[in-house]
Order: sequence, then C-alpha cells, then structure tokens
Amino acid sequence: TSMCVTEVNPQAVRVRSVNGEETILPADACIWACGLEPNSLIATLPFKQDGKGRLFVDATGRVQGQADIYALGDCSTFGPPLAQAAVRAASTIAHNIIRSSHRAPFFWQRGFTLSSYPMVLPLGGSYAILCTNFITIFGHGAYWLHKIADLIFYLRILPFRRALGLWLCGLRLFLKNDR
Repeated sequence: TSMCVTEVNPQAVRVRSVNGEETILPADACIWACGLEPNSLIATLPFKQDGKGRLFVDATGRVQGQADIYALGDCSTFGPPLAQAAVRAASTIAHNIIRSSHRAPFFWQRGFTLSSYPMVLPLGGSYAILCTNFITIFGHGAYWLHKIADLIFYLRILPFRRALGLWLCGLRLFLKNDR
C-alpha cells in the first residue's frame, strides 16, 4: 500500500504515504495484518537465503555459518510463519544468547513444524473453526477456545491489566458484531 502507520489510538489510525502526506482514518477497531515477507533489508545482507528471501538458520536460531548472529520470525527459516512460532523461537534464541555468553550448550528447537500448532479460523461473531492434529471443533466452543488462546498470548506479552483490557475490548467487539 506504500503507507506507514505512524499512530494508533482508540479513535483513529494515522498513516503516512511515501511522499510524506499524512491521513487520519477514523476507526472503532484496528486489526493488524502483517505480510509474510522478510523486510527488504534482509536481501542486502551477505548471508545465505532461501527462495523467499528468508535467512537460513540452524535449530538454535543462529544464522547459517554465523556464530553470534540470530534470526527469527518472517525473516528466517526458524519455524513456520506464525506468531506462536515467533514467540517460541524468541524464547529459545534468548536462552541461547545467554548460554553463548557463558559458553554453555545451546538449546535446540525440536518439533518445530506447522502441524505443531493448532489453527483457528474466526468466522465472525462468536463462531470459529479450530483444527489440531487430533480434533476439529466448530461453532461457539471453538470461538471460546480461540478467545482463551488470545488471552494467554496477551498475558505473555503485556502486563496483566493491559492484557485483560485488550482481551475484553476484543470480546465486546466480536460479541457486538454477532447480534
């Protein structure tokens, strides 16, 4: 879109175009949908990359052939392109950076495949489909499991009150739209 979000507040989203023009977009809700492409900066780095421009990494998170450079998320081959995988990878890499400074053995990421993660597809309102390796759930039950997973994720990255507030705000919005 060639637009950069510069501010998000409870009433609006402020964006800036590549030519510097700012626009304020009124909004009741903001849904962040990021792409699955590495940042263009990655292409300029002198490290081996796959066909999608992601850095090859080993099971410790280190960039292939580099002792002290790590990569995760959309710019690396360290797990599937999912937020849950990035959070898990961040924890592994953080431990490995600390262990490296103490010359301790690294943690190795095991079982890191797309099928390791349950998938939830919200269908609108309070309906969803949840698929795991073992079971598929439809309807309200899947929706509530999805909301519980959201809360757990928020609690991992935000202080308790902020996580709960964000979760309740999303819950109210979805339930409001279900009427």
